[in-house]
Amino acid sequence: MNDKYLGIILKQSDYKDNDAIISVLLKGLGRFSLSCKGVRKLTSKNSMNIRPFLSSELIFDYNENKTMFSLKNASTVKNRRYIHEDIIKMSLSSLICQIVDLTIHNDDIYIIDEAYKILDFILDKMNEDKHEILLTCLFIALFLKLLGINPNVDECTLCSNKKVVGISIEEGGFVCEDCFNKTTIYDGINVDNIRKFRIINKAELINYEKLCEIDEYNKTDLDILVKFFEFHFEIKLKSYEFVSVLL
Repeated sequence: MNDKYLGIILKQSDYKDNDAIISVLLKGLGRFSLSCKGVRKLTSKNSMNIRPFLSSELIFDYNENKTMFSLKNASTVKNRRYIHEDIIKMSLSSLICQIVDLTIHNDDIYIIDEAYKILDFILDKMNEDKHEILLTCLFIALFLKLLGINPNVDECTLCSNKKVVGISIEEGGFVCEDCFNKTTIYDGINVDNIRKFRIINKAELINYEKLCEIDEYNKTDLDILVKFFEFHFEIKLKSYEFVSVLL
């Protein structure tokens, strides 16, 4: 059959002596695993084409009743080599790809298509630009929105008061002064963090250049979004532990 699909490599895991298994988001199809025989050999023609963060054309025999396939051949479409040359870019890209790998299922083509568009854009910019934390924040905010768990950043989540003073992870967004003691508030943030939290959760991909003109997003801004994601998806993002040490 030799079906060809464009995909973004999310992760690669060693398997047996010279083999590997890759998790890949295939455009128009979904997230799948491919077994890649012999790719860890020095003579492998596919090894450089299935590294994480690459966009590659993958050839395999597709069967709608399976989720694991055997890779026949791969060719790189976008190598995004600058990500692999920078430990910050690489670590944040790993976090982003882990989120996709853990949350995307193959039962909604709209979500699959939007996820591919978002991931492709973010990884392109991660490769080209110097706004790594901003890009990661934007990715998480867009994914929260795509999956229907975006924070309430218009008013207090408990009483609808427009004058907000904090962020509650548990309640799902902003809280006002009157409701401040009724829930657990994210500690260590200031007015600037609250302002940026609202902006990033209102943004779309087309707003990226404008976001670059705003004050730089920092580790605290990213912490809030990661904690929000972990709490509402009940997922522990293990790759963020390493990111936290680097930032």
